[in-house]
Amino acid sequence: MDHSLLEQTRSELSPVLVDKVSNYVNESRSNTSQAITGALPLLLAFLNERLQNESSAKQIYDLAHQFEQSGLFSNESFLRVFEQNKHALLGKGNTCILELLRGKEEWAFDGLAEYSNITKEAASGVLAVVFPLIMSVVGKIITTDGLTAQGLASVFLQEKEAFVDAIPSGLHGLASRLGVQSQKFEPVVQPQSIKSTILPKVEAKISSAPGLSASRERRGNKGLLWLLLIPILAIAGYFIYQSFFAKEEIQKPIAPLRSETFGIDKNGVIVDNDLVPLLSVDGDTLNVKNGTLEVTPENFILLNGNYVYNSNGDAIKVDTTLVVTPKSLIVGVYDEATGNFIYDLDPEIEIPLKNGTKLKVGESSVENKLYKFLNDDNATVSEDKTQGWITLDRIYFEKGKSSLTPESKQQLKNLVLILKDYPKAKIKLGGYTDNAGAQEVNQPLSNERAQAAMRTMVLLGLKKERVSAEGYGAAHFVCATNDTPACMAQNRRVDLRVVEK
Repeated sequence: MDHSLLEQTRSELSPVLVDKVSNYVNESRSNTSQAITGALPLLLAFLNERLQNESSAKQIYDLAHQFEQSGLFSNESFLRVFEQNKHALLGKGNTCILELLRGKEEWAFDGLAEYSNITKEAASGVLAVVFPLIMSVVGKIITTDGLTAQGLASVFLQEKEAFVDAIPSGLHGLASRLGVQSQKFEPVVQPQSIKSTILPKVEAKISSAPGLSASRERRGNKGLLWLLLIPILAIAGYFIYQSFFAKEEIQKPIAPLRSETFGIDKNGVIVDNDLVPLLSVDGDTLNVKNGTLEVTPENFILLNGNYVYNSNGDAIKVDTTLVVTPKSLIVGVYDEATGNFIYDLDPEIEIPLKNGTKLKVGESSVENKLYKFLNDDNATVSEDKTQGWITLDRIYFEKGKSSLTPESKQQLKNLVLILKDYPKAKIKLGGYTDNAGAQEVNQPLSNERAQAAMRTMVLLGLKKERVSAEGYGAAHFVCATNDTPACMAQNRRVDLRVVEK
């Protein structure tokens, strides 16, 4: 091995990767960078401690082998894999982190979040990125050097001091809690430790009635025999328990803390709202009809007895009654003069209104999507508040302001006319920006824009109790890369979601 493990893993941390992860966890670049550079040596030191135990060493060795054999990292940089297979990569990363930390994951998430000033969810996402990064390097070392589990443990042990020295002082307490041994760390008393209390010895005195002492002495010999048998029976019971029950207990998957519900396509493949298939770490689709997956009574997905997680760290649930149909692909052009994205809304169609008039709109317009949803008795409002958002495709604002352009009011007027035909329906508007600028500026701006659209709809005749608005800033990008003017223009938008029907 030409370079140390620490150096090899650090070499994968390019500025571009940090930017991508920053966008993914929705945190500032500086805080994300601090979290990543702190988590890397922390996880390496943690893995070293686990590798010195024979059973857990085999677990880690097998995980690294799985990452290598999956083909994800074949002649590819970690950045490239992150860009192309993020969903599968981070889903596997989340699963592994939860399995390895077993009961300590909350400490890890909270500790890393506090150290780097990010949210607990973002800390979970960072660890889900860093662990596969380490495994990508370790897997290649195993293959190149022909290492066994024992050999891998030896490689890690040689670098223990380097790992520990690289852990920032702000993470020393967390490292100690996770079992990393070093004189550099002050001992941490685990909050769940049990303190035993030694009670003073009490000597029992028994007064015998006359004539009973001899019979008690004879019974005492039998009692002594039982006392001798108790340890033997206890040991036998322990081994019986280990043989029949302990393995099952160890293999029982950890109950998920968070979940996200997905639909399926017509072939039974689990897909997101854009009909993009969810992938396993091997790059395979997840299909509920081919027998490889188990669906629990709570609708969680199990693969080989383990919960399956998406790239956000949420356990995947599936609604088999929700068959997702393809959305129209986002087609349009970027207008450099205005900085807006002009959507191609396909052939013109007519929407019949109850007052006898007809709206002429594009087939893939938000007006048609809203009309079809409200007019379909079988379409229901999802309990998952992240689902069901549709982008207002002709709403624009003056640059850096919350002032609607004159042409934007026509679409809002159309939406009000449709909603008047469905008086029970209520909607929510969500405002979004790109990530050019600080979130401290973007979030208020996005909120002002959503509020401006809401006020306009009320002025056009929609009752104010039927519409609400909120700004989310640079979040939930519809164009995930957010790295071109056209992509960023798509992310500067107002979305609509039906909240009651």
